[in-house]
Amino acid sequence: MELAENMTEIFSGGGYNPFAVHSAEAALALLQIECFDGMVTDLRLPGMSGIDLITVLRQAGSCTPAILITAFADAATLARAGLAGVLDVLPKPLDFERLFQLVDDGTARRCCEPPH
Repeated sequence: MELAENMTEIFSGGGYNPFAVHSAEAALALLQIECFDGMVTDLRLPGMSGIDLITVLRQAGSCTPAILITAFADAATLARAGLAGVLDVLPKPLDFERLFQLVDDGTARRCCEPPH
């Protein structure tokens, strides 16, 4: 099972209503028609990176809280993530308790309006 499907199952079991997409471009398309309380993205995605995805969203005016997960959390990645407006960076393997805490903290900052 892929991480996205695994996380979808875990979040569904936790009372969330998650959506999984498999590329940054698919996420951008979905975010144009739907408002979400938060986003969890991997650094390495097909197409653009998770940081690039968040950067594009910020440039478009989105303030959706974003959590970045990665197995490659070096200083340069952390700096780029901070500049992109990432809520937090979590290393792999994931600490799901910490991830749930960050998601809860992030969704408390809900800031987007549903599309018209």
